[in-house]
Amino acid sequence: MPSDNKKVERQHAANSVMFAVYLFFLVWAILWKCRVPFIGGTERVINLIPFSGNAGYEKLFNLVLFVPLGFYIAAIAKKHGVIKQIFTVLAVSLVFEIFQYALAIGSSDTTDLILNTLGGASGIVGFFLLKKLSGKHTNKVVLIAGGIITTVVLYCTVSFIVFGMLCIGRMMFRL
Repeated sequence: MPSDNKKVERQHAANSVMFAVYLFFLVWAILWKCRVPFIGGTERVINLIPFSGNAGYEKLFNLVLFVPLGFYIAAIAKKHGVIKQIFTVLAVSLVFEIFQYALAIGSSDTTDLILNTLGGASGIVGFFLLKKLSGKHTNKVVLIAGGIITTVVLYCTVSFIVFGMLCIGRMMFRL
């Protein structure tokens, strides 16, 4: 039977792989909206007025898309405090907004920055709640939960962006 250290190392490696897959998808979803990359196709737009001009589904999309980021940051940067972890989510979101502006591939929006950070903070809180509830099985539970959260977010995002709707059983949600 493998030692506990080897199990933890394998679980950490699996978490790292899932995080890398999620980051790849996050870049593709935010910068290229799940399409083939194209740079310079739109005007450069900055919206500095929060919560103006965004559709409801866009707000939900921004919130949900960053939940796994917060979850993974909390899992990876356990030694850092929650405030530093939230600022890391904010910094990642800000970098995406800057890239969208610099590459002219979308609008830079303060609403996105706020909701992305709230989504990431939700993931951080979710991680700590899960950690507290799981007791001695924390690593295994975190690995499974991270995989489930990432899979659900990827499915929802691709469904909305590619098909314009999300199907869950008999329920359909359209853009």
